[in-house]
Amino acid sequence: MTCIVGIRTAGGVWMGADSGASNGGDTRVSLVPKLFWRGPFLIGYTTSFRMGQVLQYQLVVPGQADAQAIEEFMVVTFVEAVRACLKAAGFARIDDNVEEGGTFLVGYRGRLFYVGDNFQVNEWTDGLAACGCAEHFALAAAHVARQLGQTEDVCIRIALQTAAEFDPRIREPFRIERMRMTEES
Repeated sequence: MTCIVGIRTAGGVWMGADSGASNGGDTRVSLVPKLFWRGPFLIGYTTSFRMGQVLQYQLVVPGQADAQAIEEFMVVTFVEAVRACLKAAGFARIDDNVEEGGTFLVGYRGRLFYVGDNFQVNEWTDGLAACGCAEHFALAAAHVARQLGQTEDVCIRIALQTAAEFDPRIREPFRIERMRMTEES
């Protein structure tokens, strides 16, 4: 149903999302954005429009403490706020004592994080991240475009176009946002 792709650079984070909405049999173009700002966070999500809407309109994250490392903030403060928000909205699932939410990318203070459906937080050494049904196509295309010297916005667009070429659930229009290091750090 979705392709979200992000690139971290020295200047910040670029992220892009498609507009496809799939129910398993049909795919339509949705006006509901899969990429949005929530305070200092740039979030691009997959899994469920409901999850994205809850994060977009209900997520409240306490501020990062001065002495708190960004990694600790994301793993403890941010994820716990996400868990509480999704649980309060009736979205989080518990199966065999395992709590699950959904998958999304987060840009924060010039860093790019992957949050898995089990609330794990990861960050990749190559500065690339993607999630959704066409993430592998998008990662490969973004990697090649970056190696060929394309600008980040072009890399994101190429990644999403490639994902749409090989997965019929990915649809234009694409939304691309930039988090500048100086704006959000």
